[in-house]
Amino acid sequence: MNVEFTFVPGIDARSFAANNQGSPVGRNESLPASLALAESLGFSGFVIGGETGDIAEGASDDAMPFGEQLNVLLTHRVSRLSPILAARQLGALQARFGGRLGLRLLPDFSGEATGEDRPRSGHAASWRQADEYVTLLKRLWANERPFDHEGLFYSLRGAFVPNRASHALPVRMKALSGTALKVAARHADTIELAGGSPQDVRVLVARARATAAEFGRQHKMQFALPLQLPQRLAEGAKAGDAVSLSDFSARTSLLLMDYVQSGVTEFMVHGTDDRVALHTFSDRVLPVVRNSAARLEDSSWNSTGARASDTRRLSYF
Repeated sequence: MNVEFTFVPGIDARSFAANNQGSPVGRNESLPASLALAESLGFSGFVIGGETGDIAEGASDDAMPFGEQLNVLLTHRVSRLSPILAARQLGALQARFGGRLGLRLLPDFSGEATGEDRPRSGHAASWRQADEYVTLLKRLWANERPFDHEGLFYSLRGAFVPNRASHALPVRMKALSGTALKVAARHADTIELAGGSPQDVRVLVARARATAAEFGRQHKMQFALPLQLPQRLAEGAKAGDAVSLSDFSARTSLLLMDYVQSGVTEFMVHGTDDRVALHTFSDRVLPVVRNSAARLEDSSWNSTGARASDTRRLSYF
């Protein structure tokens, strides 16, 4: 199986290109250099855009060019743009990034009006709005003719995007509550999990698949787990949202493999711009986990006929 590693800058994407001492640098570093460094360290994805979720953060010209294989995950918060404008801009960006663009969609809990003066307040309502928003994005990318829509949060007449995405962007969402899980199970290609033990993650993955079964999507989702590297927290890092690693030893690789067996297919390394820690993680942990996961798939049945995932502890290394 493929296990992906995605880098999420702790302060700003530009500060990822740190100096040789490993300390974060200012925001004057070029984004292409940061993206190239992430790819050189073995990361397969890079998150652009912070909690503001402004598409413009990923739309600037300095985001291009970058490595040939690195996937870019653009953070976008619901209600920052109308669905039509967002679909248009995201479709254009997808073309610029050669089909390697994914949408990391965040709900809007600010309580602000949507522009259509629709009622909206509270956690559940914010997720209902996210549900309607991503439904409209997918429809705008798919429809070849204008359409009308009358919903709780959006009213569209003759909605159409002429230069739409060639295919719907892969969507990822956090699922930290039952309400969020319901929406994510319906729409998300990847669900970002909360931190917890491998056993906790196994339960949540099973719950997500059971919810997705209502929409016939139980086998169409991947699961990402946030990781905090073992070093000084960078300013603005949120260690409580991530599984904190204690070191870069074989024990850490075994722990990550326990998460893989629990259903995790991607690790989101965030909260730091410390170049030394990232290099160490890249050298000692990342390739071990990837290779071990590949061997785990190759030997999915052990000599007794039991599935490898049913074995308490395999010899990964």
